[in-house]
Amino acid sequence: MAKKRNQKLRILYVRDILSEHIGRERPITTDGLLCRLAEKGIVAERRSVCDDLRALETYGLCIRTVRCGRRNGYYLAP
Repeated sequence: MAKKRNQKLRILYVRDILSEHIGRERPITTDGLLCRLAEKGIVAERRSVCDDLRALETYGLCIRTVRCGRRNGYYLAP
C-alpha cells in the first residue's frame, strides 16, 4: 500500500499536539489525536498513533496516561 502524504511527519505532529496538552487537567484521547492529525491532512490508525506515543516515550518524552471516561487520555508531564 502506498504511503499517504505527510505520514513521515506524523510522529512530529503527535509530539506538537501533545505539547499543547501539558498536565493532568488537559489530557487528549487517541480519538482526539486522530482528529487533530486529520485536520493537518494526515490519516492515521489508532494503532499507529499508539506506536508513535511509545516511540516518543522511548525518545525521552514523559507521556502520562489517565482514564478519560472509557478511554485513555495522554498528556505531557510538566
